[in-house]
This record gives sequence, C-alpha cells and structure tokens, in this order.
Amino acid sequence: MNHLFEGLWDSPKAYLIADSLKNTGKSVLVLTGGPREDSLFDNLSFFAKEPPIEFPAWETLPGEEIPPSPDIIGKRFEALDRLIHKKGPAILLCPIPALLLKVVPPKQLRSLLHRWKVGSRVDFDQIPQILTDLGYRRSTVVSDKGEFAVRGGIIDLFPVSSSDPFRIEFTDDEIEAIRTFDPVGQKSIAKAESLFLCPAKESSLTSSITEYLGPEFIVFWDELLSIEDAIINLKEMPGSRSILFSPFAETWKLLSTQQQVFCSDAPLEELSFAGVPFQAARVPHSFARVMDCLDHLPEGTVFLNTNETEEAEMRRQLPMIPKKARFEKGYLSSGFVSEKAAFVPNVEFSKRAHIRRQKWRSTSHTPASEFHELTPGDRVVHFHNGIGIYRGMETQSNHLGKPTEFLVLEYAGESKLFVPLSQAYLISRYIGTSEEGPTLSQLGGKRWQATKATAQAQIVGYANELLQLYAERAVQGGFRYPEDGTLMRQFEEEFPYIETEDQKLAIEAIKENMTAERLMDRLLCGDVGYGKTEVAMRAAFKAVADGKKQVAVLVPTTVLAQQHLNTFRE
Repeated sequence: MNHLFEGLWDSPKAYLIADSLKNTGKSVLVLTGGPREDSLFDNLSFFAKEPPIEFPAWETLPGEEIPPSPDIIGKRFEALDRLIHKKGPAILLCPIPALLLKVVPPKQLRSLLHRWKVGSRVDFDQIPQILTDLGYRRSTVVSDKGEFAVRGGIIDLFPVSSSDPFRIEFTDDEIEAIRTFDPVGQKSIAKAESLFLCPAKESSLTSSITEYLGPEFIVFWDELLSIEDAIINLKEMPGSRSILFSPFAETWKLLSTQQQVFCSDAPLEELSFAGVPFQAARVPHSFARVMDCLDHLPEGTVFLNTNETEEAEMRRQLPMIPKKARFEKGYLSSGFVSEKAAFVPNVEFSKRAHIRRQKWRSTSHTPASEFHELTPGDRVVHFHNGIGIYRGMETQSNHLGKPTEFLVLEYAGESKLFVPLSQAYLISRYIGTSEEGPTLSQLGGKRWQATKATAQAQIVGYANELLQLYAERAVQGGFRYPEDGTLMRQFEEEFPYIETEDQKLAIEAIKENMTAERLMDRLLCGDVGYGKTEVAMRAAFKAVADGKKQVAVLVPTTVLAQQHLNTFRE
C-alpha cells in the first residue's frame, strides 16, 4: 500500500507514519528525496515506540573510482542487521538513492555478520582469513576503519560500524578480553563485553532493501517533487542508471533501462497512491496566541518540553491550560493541531531547533592509514639507521628475557635490525620520486648520517624560503572585506539552528581573517555532521554579498556536489 501526503510538515507526517504502523502492524518504508531525514527522524523517534532505522546511500556513484566511506558502509550494515533481527514491524527511513542501490540478500547477510563476546570461541588461526574475506586490510598498526593487525595472541580490529577500534585478547581459541583503544596513541581505553563485526565492503549486491521488510509493507512517499528531482539528478549523473518518474500522475511507474528497482522477477508494477483525509493546522508562535486558542484545542493536547526549566516557563506563560491537557518530556521540530490530537512543543516559542549530531568516530585525528600500512618487501626508512626492507614481524626475547614483538628490517649485506613494536614510530614507508628502488643503507655506516644531515640542511633552506614567501605575502596584503552588511546579518538570522560553541569560534575567526588586510590562510576541520557546511556557507555568502566576489565550492564526489548544490539553493 502506498500513501501520499502533500502540504504537511515533518511532525504531522511522523504522527501519521507511526499511527499507520500501530494500526496495521506492518513495517513502513519512508522514501525521501534527499539528505533531510534528520528532522523526520527526530519526530518519528517521539511518536514511534522504537527509533526508526536509517538506511543511508553511498556518497559516490558506480562510475566514480572512489570507494564509499567506511562510515556509510558500517551504518548501512547496521541497518540491515536491525532489519533481519527485528521482532516486529519497523520504520525504515530511506532516501531514493539508497533504494536504488542493490544490497546483500538477507539469507547471505546472516553468514557475514558476527558478534564476538568475551568467552566466545573463534578459530584463532582462521581469523586473518575471515577478516580478509570480509574486506578488512591487514596492517602493522590499526589506525583507521577497515583495518586489523595480529600481534601474538592479540587481534587489533577497527570495525566499520564502530566509533572505536577493539583489542581482542585470546587464550588459544577463546576470547579472554575485549577492550577499546585509541587509534592515535594505541592505548587501551575501556573494557567491552562484545563487538559487532560486519563486512568492510559491499559485494554480491543482488537484492533490494525492500526484501528486508517482509512480503507486505506500507510505503510513504515524502514530497514527490523532491523525490522526482533526486531521480532526475541521478539520471543526469555520469555512471548512474536512468530512472524516470512520470510527473503528477495518479498512478506512477518506475521505469529502469537496466534493472528493476524492487529486484523481483515480476514485471514493473504500478504504484497507486491513496489519499488519506487528514488536516493539520500550525501552532501559533507566541504564548499569547496559544492562550487565545486553548478552548479550541482537542482533548488530550500534549505540551512538550525537553527539560524541567522549559516546562516551568511554559506553565508560567500558560496558566490556564485545560485539565485534560498534559505535559510530556520530548522533542518535535514543530507542532500541529488536528481534529483528534494537538502537540505544542516548546520550540515553537523558543525557536531553538534541535541539531542532530551523529558520532561516527571517537577521534578524527587518525593518521592516514596508507602511510602506516606496511607489507613484507616494502622499502622503509628508520630514522636512525636509514633505508631498509621490511620483512615482517617476529616474536623474540627482549633484553629482560620476555617475549616481545619486533619489526624485522633488512639492510645491505643481508644484515637485520629488530625494532620493538614500541619504537614503530621511528619507521616510515619510503616514498621516492624515482621508479628505481633506493640503495639500501649499511647498518652502522656513516653514509646515512651524512644523508640525514644534508636533508636537515635542505629543510632549513626550505623553511627560509617559506619565511621569505610569507614575508612577501605580509607586505603584499590581501583583499579586505568590509564588516557585515545588512544582507549578511539577515542571512545569518535565517539559519534555523543554534550554533555550537565551536561553530561560533570558527565563524568569528574566519570573519576576522576576511576583514583583515593580510592574506588569508584558514583550514576548517570537523567530524561528519558537525556543521562545517553551515560555517562555509557564511564565508561564501560574505564573499559574494560584502565582497562582490565569486565563490567556487569543490567536493570530491558528484553526489556531494549535488547535495551541496541543493543546500546552497535552499
């Protein structure tokens, strides 16, 4: 069954979606046109007994030689895992690009998911092959998602679905302990009882996400125009397949030039949309106007606040609330009034919209994994001993007679150097400009020390060049933007979100750079979903509105380019 609602906003949409699941006992697939599910997720989390399941799309296209983000892959497998283990109906939030991507068949997925617990038995000798088959890369030091390392009876592993890597200690084939650890400092953080392990790559993609919802489910199409726009954008992107929607028809057909969206052997089905009578009105934006409407509110009106302070203030501002109304703790992005229900959230008066920040990783400051990834045969550089060949790892007795893991480096004359794992920071992979391999250093020889001294002198010379360059830049000066104009202030006031302290600091620093006379150097860093685009949009708008400049926005993938285009247009 397909339902189409037009002219509604996120809170009444969420109410109807949750009500449909409750009354029918069927799962609900909510199809959206783009990356604006956060508000709908927040509203559904209030109305539904369980939070909805989000199924994100890749941020890359099949034609682009860019692998999907491991964070996205982990989140997709988490969603599939929740779907196959759900005991009752579920609500699945799915943007159209995610619907069009094939997924692993449900029967095959079960064998790819693992839950390792303290006390579980796993064939230790088979673990490297198991992880390799799941798409994980073996490395010396685990610093990024999708990597694992074997060190004696310990497995270091960074699942793509986890915000922290795990250190798993084995006794024979039994898991004795599991700990999270810091991928930068490599120190253990906290004990864990279990971990969830899913593939690091998506392969054997022959099914549709709809197969995970059972034989019968309800489909809600959220804003047909935005869905159609998303489909057209995908159609025009290189490497994507052509999917067409016929506009504004009572019956829509999904047409595909290559393969069917719902991955069944049946012919393409017509999708009929049933109009459901439901009328909703906006909640007034002031306490005074709500007071005037109290007598007309339906029974069981709910007043929502996120904390006790907000509730106390609302009770003070609305002293004449009917007895049948009630106060609850919760959040909706906006309120609504219908014949049977009314929800009045505090956000209508405070204008403090909730920003959903999803934590992908505990630390973002991980070094580039490929820089640390060594395989036997690689040329490496030891800071004190020069260029050698990495031959792998060996366990030897240290000077105290205790078993210790060493990195084995081979030098000229087949001499070997055993480097304790604790000194791995002294070793880096050799990077050269010549296709010919470098000459190996002699252990204990003076040539490397002379080479290092020459390199250090060149570094000093390079530093002098940088100082000269920046002195010239300081003298030259840059374009000085004027202080914020009326358009800039209006633009910032239109943002629906309350800035975080980090965002405020970044915005102030960037504006200070732009209004100064010196040339500007500024790099803005932040985790996924923490508001970098909101900061960048302010800088871009100031450059256009106050500086009369043009602005170019560069992103790594076509999908992100389209998303940013939509965000800037909005």
